[in-house]
Amino acid sequence: MQNYDLIVVGAGILGLATAYHARKAGAKVVVLDKGATAYEASSRATGYLSLRGETPEESPLAQVAEKLWDGLDEELGYPTEWTQRGRIWAAVNERELAELKELYQSFEKTDIAFEFVDGQALRKMIPGLTESCLGGIYTPRSGHANPQRTSQAFAWAFTDLGGEIREYTPVLEVLTTSGRVKGVKTPYGEIHAPRVALCAAAHNTLLL
Repeated sequence: MQNYDLIVVGAGILGLATAYHARKAGAKVVVLDKGATAYEASSRATGYLSLRGETPEESPLAQVAEKLWDGLDEELGYPTEWTQRGRIWAAVNERELAELKELYQSFEKTDIAFEFVDGQALRKMIPGLTESCLGGIYTPRSGHANPQRTSQAFAWAFTDLGGEIREYTPVLEVLTTSGRVKGVKTPYGEIHAPRVALCAAAHNTLLL
């Protein structure tokens, strides 16, 4: 019988990051994926990192993300190609402008680096920008990372800590007993763990 503390379903960026931090905390972890590591959405994303919350409730997470990305290459020991070039969210109508101003007010209660700029200032920052832009929020600490490199960095760092990744091992079913998770079923047999993290994006619905 194969026993672990945590089974992570999905070897994309979410699953690999979850597995890395769990293993770092001392858990015995295995990652299962129906294909290759980070072969689907995680390796095809744009890689843009918006260090701000889409809603006021998400702002605390954005603050944590700011600190994590600054030292991520050093922590993992592999390059993510993270660059900090800033990002702008522009409003092209009054409704969008009002929404950005509301978000701006929520930012004032956090330590997120940001600036609200009017349309004229935006056009100075980005020459040739359309006159329809009325204003926007500029977050100088947002940036870009290579999605393939970042996913692989987490995978390598995880296995360096003794974590296990099993590619081409689809999860057919989440096993439960008396209403509690006990593991998963694969074509190659059962794997047991008291915790299962579903990190397979749209494929999660097949297991819920």
